[in-house]
Amino acid sequence: WEEDSVDIDVYEVHSDFTVSDSVLHCLSQESTLTSLHNNHINTWNWNVVEGDGVSHTNPDPLTESTYIHMFESYGNSDITLNLTSDHGCTDDTTYTDVIYVNNYTAEISAAPDSICFQGAETTTQEFSATITPDSLGLEYEVISYEWSIISSNSGSAAQTPIDSLNVSYTFSEPGVYSLMYSATIDGSNENCELTTMIDFEVGINTSIISDEIICVGGNTFNASFGDSDTWSTGLIYEWSTTSDLVISDTTASSTSISTVTPVLPDSTLVYDLNLKVTNDVGCWEEDSVDIDVYEVHSDFTVSDSVLH
Repeated sequence: WEEDSVDIDVYEVHSDFTVSDSVLHCLSQESTLTSLHNNHINTWNWNVVEGDGVSHTNPDPLTESTYIHMFESYGNSDITLNLTSDHGCTDDTTYTDVIYVNNYTAEISAAPDSICFQGAETTTQEFSATITPDSLGLEYEVISYEWSIISSNSGSAAQTPIDSLNVSYTFSEPGVYSLMYSATIDGSNENCELTTMIDFEVGINTSIISDEIICVGGNTFNASFGDSDTWSTGLIYEWSTTSDLVISDTTASSTSISTVTPVLPDSTLVYDLNLKVTNDVGCWEEDSVDIDVYEVHSDFTVSDSVLH
């Protein structure tokens, strides 16, 4: 009899892997999946089930131990790695919730209903924004931010920065303003761009349309509230004067004006007319005009009082 003996190498396929990023910020972010045990392995097949439940499998069997996957759905993703060796042995491993894609929402807090001048040349208001992730407690980094008034009246708003989530604006003209806040969050391969915007009203427009000159005893002269703004409602009118001008209706949008106070011949007096208008949120503004007043005096002389 005779004996022979041979040595046979024995190995086992072990499927295991790591991910380069377990938390991704926003969509279209990549994570690199790396197989850990690759001796005798010739095929790597990856299956990624993203947060929307859709399964994504690499289109062709991979011959590399790493796979870069771009995530397009928010939430948790499950990943399976299936290995095949040179000798037909296989193994697979699934990790659930191994990668989380976080979503973020930026929002500017609502502006007050009443941002008013109340007779002043300017008014100042602070604004604040929030960035809210779908999943709290996961760190993220805001690498840039910007506040801007994007409406056509931006030249009437002067900005004073406070911090990444707060800003102050000083307004010099009434109007409807559009405020935009944008922030950039650091992503793995693409940064996340967040943008939000609000519209708000500042102050109230007040102006007077009136006759510029009137005469004593005349009853055909008028004054009225000028161009109204597009945002104020529930207007309250208050006409007043410090002179001898007579205002027929001090609470109407238009009124007749007159005077019976004598004025010396060939003289002109200047009377003031004032209008205060208040809207439904309590903002008020005043306007004032000067009105020239004269009186018609009939008088004459004769060249000769005695004729021959």
